[in-house]
Amino acid sequence: MAAGETSECAYYLCDAQHAADAWMWGFGLPAEKINEIIPVSGSSPAFFFRMAQLMTDAAVKRGIDPETALALTAKTMEGAALMLQNSGKTAGELERQVCSPGGTTLAALTAFDELGFDRMIDEAFERCIRRAYELGK
Repeated sequence: MAAGETSECAYYLCDAQHAADAWMWGFGLPAEKINEIIPVSGSSPAFFFRMAQLMTDAAVKRGIDPETALALTAKTMEGAALMLQNSGKTAGELERQVCSPGGTTLAALTAFDELGFDRMIDEAFERCIRRAYELGK
């Protein structure tokens, strides 16, 4: 399926259950895992949009004009997604590949570690899944 195709189908062209069944069948996932898939596929575009907004805002705060900051952020996200899809490497391998020892990227990632980025993502998934189950009652 093309990027965004499942979301578009679910919201505009067909009912959500039909879209979920088709999507999960394509990945070989059992239907009972639909709630666990929501944060990684259904809700996650908002996660990326939030990160893009924050990256853009941080660049603007440091003197980059908003249009350039957004364009650079979007192209970086696009390039990273293509690398993840096409490299045959895991996200962790790619992360290590782009980090020079003692370099700027590694320095930035220390903030992710110190401020609990991993815990935040895991908690976001938990809350999304919990809410999906609540809505399904």
